[in-house]
Amino acid sequence: MIKLLDFHKKTADSFQRQSEISKLYYYIVLIGAGGNGGYAVQRITKMMNAFENVRSFLLIADPDTVEEKNLHRQPFIATDIGQKKADVLAKRYGGTYGLKIGSYSDSYIESVDQLEMLFSHTDYRHERGQFIQKVLIGAVDNDFSRKVMHDYFNKTDDLIYIDAGIEGVYLPPDKSPEEWTDEEAAEHRESGYSGQVVVGLKKCGRVILPPLDAVYPINAKDAIPPSHSCGVEPYQPQRMISNEMAAMLISTVVNELFSSNAILVHYVNFNAKTGNCRPVYAEDVVGANNDSASVAAAPYDQEADSGLQSSESGQLQHDPDNAVSPSTKGEEDAKILSAEELPAEQGGVEVEVPESGVAGVREKGIKVIRIETLDEKHEKTQHGYGVPVLYHLEDGSTLRKLITGTRLKDAKARVEKLIRDPGNRWIERTENGLVIEKTSIG
Repeated sequence: MIKLLDFHKKTADSFQRQSEISKLYYYIVLIGAGGNGGYAVQRITKMMNAFENVRSFLLIADPDTVEEKNLHRQPFIATDIGQKKADVLAKRYGGTYGLKIGSYSDSYIESVDQLEMLFSHTDYRHERGQFIQKVLIGAVDNDFSRKVMHDYFNKTDDLIYIDAGIEGVYLPPDKSPEEWTDEEAAEHRESGYSGQVVVGLKKCGRVILPPLDAVYPINAKDAIPPSHSCGVEPYQPQRMISNEMAAMLISTVVNELFSSNAILVHYVNFNAKTGNCRPVYAEDVVGANNDSASVAAAPYDQEADSGLQSSESGQLQHDPDNAVSPSTKGEEDAKILSAEELPAEQGGVEVEVPESGVAGVREKGIKVIRIETLDEKHEKTQHGYGVPVLYHLEDGSTLRKLITGTRLKDAKARVEKLIRDPGNRWIERTENGLVIEKTSIG
């Protein structure tokens, strides 16, 4: 658990020269008022009303209007059709709970400056001993908007960035349902249930929990701004139960903030069909031996000893593909393959990582030299899709690995990024034989 107030404790050498902070004011900006965002508004406003001793403000940003098709899986009714989603939700739930909920519906948020503007209404919120804690919630369905939010995370010194994403329902292209093959029909039925919620944290200019892009890389190279994308990208519907579950998991993060001023989970993968969730806890990311007080007091250039390595830009990078928390033990996607298990042309050898004294083995593990794709079909995983790749390690051994994503295109984008630039990656085996991947980008 990361306790936010620990970062504001006054010390002799602290950069916090004002009076010690004893309370937080949560200034929440939610981008996207559709399936994920709309249901999140329901839950967050209810908590804002319930936690009477917690000061907070919610601003909803989305220029989209309510359409008839939205009534099936989004929290709108027939009389809302033609009105702005953000305005409808702000008025409805602000009125229901007696809250001042803000809305911005003039345009899509397509720049860091626009996000700065949304967070700028703070003049009358300042109080002695109170810190205005910015919370950005991304509930969008496009990588362009995610990239804008990621850039804002990089630019600002202090932010909680929560992002929710779900898998779209698979629709065979250019076919009516009557023309689908049995395999296509089966993939359609099974798709659309997986998703994830990622919590990034930056305090006092330091990245404590890496944001979305470090967990599930954002593929924004050819992304089209939402204001220009109408009719360009194929429509991919979402399942209401997945929207509801994503919103519920967002609300669990907000609930922990309101109840204890803390962050418990770094990210969670879920499957709305089974109701299964698989969290990675924040304390496992910052280091089990480091409580938030010691992390807060650490110098800026400290490198976390749990696989988070600081880059030249000061950001921390973390690759979670094989990170194992107590809740995921035994569920890792990667495994060690012997030469007999790999195709002959790959020339695989069994990877053994002794504690020391072997060429190619360093304190961090074995360095990844390059990454290539395998001539194998992608796999359907519990939380989305996986694309198999082969890691070539410094000691001459190889490691088969499954690069995952909630959508197949997300997994493929991650693979392309890794092949282009594997960065400084290290493979390490724990005492119980599990494979852990660490990164040091830069």
